[in-house]
Amino acid sequence: MATLNKYRIKSKRLKGSLILVYKDSYLYSFINEFEQHLNTQQWTNLMEKLTINEADVYELKSIGLEVSRVADKTNEKIALFCDYYMKYHNGLKYKVSPADSGKIKHVVITDKLLTVYFTSDNFLFKNKHSISNYTRYFNELNQEANKPKENKPKSKYPNQYNASFERTLSGNELSNYWKHLRDLGLKPKKVRGRVVDWL
Repeated sequence: MATLNKYRIKSKRLKGSLILVYKDSYLYSFINEFEQHLNTQQWTNLMEKLTINEADVYELKSIGLEVSRVADKTNEKIALFCDYYMKYHNGLKYKVSPADSGKIKHVVITDKLLTVYFTSDNFLFKNKHSISNYTRYFNELNQEANKPKENKPKSKYPNQYNASFERTLSGNELSNYWKHLRDLGLKPKKVRGRVVDWL
C-alpha cells in the first residue's frame, strides 16, 4: 500500500501555504493555497526549490521557508506520532492501542508540538511518551510550545574553555566563569591536579 505524506510550506513574505504531497517518498502533487497570485519570478523560484525526494523536504528551511508535516486525518496523526516516537526512542516502534485513534482524533498534531513533547523536561511528558499521555496533557503541551522564548542576557564569558581568557580573571570573575562552563555541561579535565581543559 502506498504511503502518502503531506508537508505545509510557508513563507514570511506570502500569506497562505503550499501543500506538498509525497507518495512512496517521491513528490506526487502539490496544492497551492497561497492567498495571492504568485508573480512569474516567485513561481519560478518556487519550482526551482521544490524537492523531488521526501528526504530532502526539510532543506527548504535553508532558504527561509517553514516546513511542517500535515496531519489532518486520524491515521496521518498516528503515523506522524509514530515517526517521532521511533526517532526519539532509538528506532523502537510505538505500539498503537485501539483507543489511540479515538483519543488523537480531536487534537492537533504538528512537528513543533511533537518536538516539544519528545524533548521537554516537563515531568508531565518526560519519558511518558504515548498518544494517551499526549492527549491527556495537550493543553499543557500547547502552552509550553507557544510560550515566548526567554531573552536571556548574553554571557560575557566564552562558551568553551579558553586558558588565556581564564588568566585575565580573578576572584569572583573566575568563579563565575567556571560556573558558566559547568552550566554548559562541561567538566574540568585535570592532569596532576591542575586543570588543563574543560570537556
